[in-house]
Amino acid sequence: MVLLNRSSVEQRVEIAWKGAEFTWCETASTQLENAVTKLAGLGAEVVVAPGSIVTVSNVALGGAPAQA
Repeated sequence: MVLLNRSSVEQRVEIAWKGAEFTWCETASTQLENAVTKLAGLGAEVVVAPGSIVTVSNVALGGAPAQA
């Protein structure tokens, strides 16, 4: 899921999508370049700063794919 904040005020989003558990959060902005954090799980709150793009996923972000 991708969250965009085009406003001048930070937005707080609680993600409670039944059947989907997002575990990773990646933020890209003029201040942060692909900052990856782990989410608390179902019902986690995500803060989207002004001008930021946030991606939440259940796939590990920010690393190289595992070799088979």
